[in-house]
Amino acid sequence: MSDGAHSPRDDSPATEVVLRRQVEQLTRRVEQLTTQVGNLRLALDSNRQIGMAVGILMALRGATESDAFDDLVQVSRTTNRKVREVAADVVQTGELPPADPHPGNSSGR
Repeated sequence: MSDGAHSPRDDSPATEVVLRRQVEQLTRRVEQLTTQVGNLRLALDSNRQIGMAVGILMALRGATESDAFDDLVQVSRTTNRKVREVAADVVQTGELPPADPHPGNSSGR
């Protein structure tokens, strides 16, 4: 019948509650995935920076890849900075930052 008879659609309050929950779950999942994508992009960028810094240190110092990476980690630890930050400094300046977080301070050692 095409006289405007009821459609098989369910407009009950229970259906609305179920649909709202599903939308909320999907919204949370989209937010989680968006955060994950951002984290993966940061990791990829960090990895590239670290790789470039290792290459620079290898070329400048004649160091092995392992030794150059260890140098980045050592400076990171002693200066309480992330390895990616130290690597960015190396890429920008062409030099490994000093391992002493307070250069000129002779009381630290």
